[in-house]
Amino acid sequence: MFERNQKQIEKMEKLEDGQHMVDFEQMKIENQTLQEKIDDRKDEIEKLNDKILSFVIVMTHLREKLNYERKWNASKKKEHEELEKHV
Repeated sequence: MFERNQKQIEKMEKLEDGQHMVDFEQMKIENQTLQEKIDDRKDEIEKLNDKILSFVIVMTHLREKLNYERKWNASKKKEHEELEKHV
């Protein structure tokens, strides 16, 4: 009886260890998959940050150019008004 119980216990332990090993391997696979997703998202974030930086640079340049053009137009408008007075 003791031997039979011992064998059953050993059989259950093997099944339990095997089950734990399967769970561990499954968790490793899931962890690897999630890590790959995280890495992909990091790459996407980096690309978006680069696009945002480019956009900010272009917008800054356009604002500076717009301000320059407004000042230039104002000075030309003054010149035009002065010429109108002389005419």
